[in-house]
Amino acid sequence: MKKLISFLVIIIIGIGVFFLFNNLRETQEQEEHNFQRDSVSIEYKLENEGILFEYQNDYHIESRDITESDDPYLMRELVLMPVEDYNDQIDRVGGEESPSWRLAVYNNHLKQSASVWTDAHPSSSSVHLAIGEINRDDVFAGANAVSYSIDGLYRADVIVVANGDFIFVISRSYIDKESRTYQDFEAWIDSFEFIPTTNQVPELPQGKIDVRVACESALAYTTFMNSEDVEIFLQECIDGNHPDVIERYIESLGVDGARI
Repeated sequence: MKKLISFLVIIIIGIGVFFLFNNLRETQEQEEHNFQRDSVSIEYKLENEGILFEYQNDYHIESRDITESDDPYLMRELVLMPVEDYNDQIDRVGGEESPSWRLAVYNNHLKQSASVWTDAHPSSSSVHLAIGEINRDDVFAGANAVSYSIDGLYRADVIVVANGDFIFVISRSYIDKESRTYQDFEAWIDSFEFIPTTNQVPELPQGKIDVRVACESALAYTTFMNSEDVEIFLQECIDGNHPDVIERYIESLGVDGARI
C-alpha cells in the first residue's frame, strides 16, 4: 500500500513539474516574441491635409503614385504593411499584393458629408461591396465618419472620414483575425489626430473632367432601388444619355470651359 501511495505521489509530482516547466517555456517564448516585436513609434504628418498618425517601425510605409488614378480628386495614397510581409511580397514573382493598411486622401470640393461622399463615389469607397451593417453615424478623431466591412480579394474594414476640405478613406485588409494587419489596426487608428493645415487646398482641376467621376456625383442626389440600377445609370451616363448630370457637375465645380 505504501509503495502504491509513493508511486502516486511520484506521478503527481512529475505531472506538476511537467506543467511548471511547460508554463515557464511558454512564458519565455512569449517574452522572446514580445522582445522581437518591440518597436519604435514613428510620427507621420500630412501638413497640407491636416492629419498626423503614428506607426511602428516594423511596418513599411509607401506613398503610391497617383498620377494614373481615374479619380482626379485623389490627392494622396499611403500603404502600410508589416516589414516581413513587404519583404515577402517583393521576393514573390507575380501574385496578389499582401494585406495592408491604406490611407487615401481626396479633395472634398463639394463639402459633402462622409455618408454622401461614400455613396457618390462607390469606385473609391467600395461601398457597393459592403457586407453587414453600414454605420453612418460613426466618429473618427472627432470628425464625421462612415464605417463598414467589405468582401473582395481579402476581407477589409473601411472608415470614410470628412474633415475640413478633405475626405480620408482609411482601411485594413486581412486574411483572418490573427493577421497583424488586423490585430495592430486599432492602435494605429487611435493615433490619428487632425491638425491645422499649413497650405491652401490645391486648386481644382481645370479643363478636361473625368466623365465617370461626373456621373458618380449624381449618386449623391439620386435614389436607386439597388446596386444593379446604380450600375445601369452610371453606364448610361458615361454613354452620354444623361447630359444634365454632366452640366450640373461642371456648374458645381465652377470650372470655365471644362470638357469631357
